[in-house]
Amino acid sequence: MSTNHHNLAVLVGINAYENGIPGLKTPINDVAGLAEVLQCSYQYDVKLILDSQATLAGLNRLLDDFQHGILTLSDQQVVREHPILEKTSAKERHGKGFSPIK
Repeated sequence: MSTNHHNLAVLVGINAYENGIPGLKTPINDVAGLAEVLQCSYQYDVKLILDSQATLAGLNRLLDDFQHGILTLSDQQVVREHPILEKTSAKERHGKGFSPIK
């Protein structure tokens, strides 16, 4: 049995919505910043799903990748991003409101 741990974060950022929903300016930049923190500080593999990729078909492809072993989750930690969270140290947050949930 392997003792290697694999942490994976799936981050979704949508700036452009359809059906008359006004677009947003920062979600893609927010998830890119979170991805950098997770990769550099916590050694996560990060899968980004952005704008037009964030569809039912795109999410189904991601689930298929898990099912076929292309992406695996053997050990994971749930991480959430929200600007109004209990602050961790500035070094951990890189100036942002990211908070690992243990």
